[in-house]
Amino acid sequence: MKNVLVVVGAAVMLSLVTILFGPNRWKTIMTAAGNEMDELQDKHEYLGHKGIRSRLRIEEEEEIPAIMTLNYLTGTPSNKSMALLVHEEDLNKAVEALNKYEGLRYTAQTPLR
Repeated sequence: MKNVLVVVGAAVMLSLVTILFGPNRWKTIMTAAGNEMDELQDKHEYLGHKGIRSRLRIEEEEEIPAIMTLNYLTGTPSNKSMALLVHEEDLNKAVEALNKYEGLRYTAQTPLR
C-alpha cells in the first residue's frame, strides 16, 4: 500500500512540474521600444478584433545603455521595451493578419482598429 502511495505521489508531482514548467505556448513575434510601442499596441488591438490570442509584455532592461531611448513626453531616458506575443496555435493566422494590416495601413495611411 505504501508503494502505491509513493507511485501516485510521484505521478502527481511529475504532472505538476510538467504543467508549471512545460513549453511556453506564447511566441514573441515583434518587439518595440520608445515611440514604436504605440504601433505595437495598435497591432495587438487589431489581432484581438480578428479573434487571435495575443498579449503584450513590457520589459524593463537594466544597465543596457544601448537600448535606452528618451521618453518623448518627459525627455527622460527610458529603458522599457514591449513585446507582442501570440499563442502558438494562432501564429500563422497572426502573421497573415499582420501582413494584411500593414498593407491596409499603408494604403489608408491611418491606423486600423
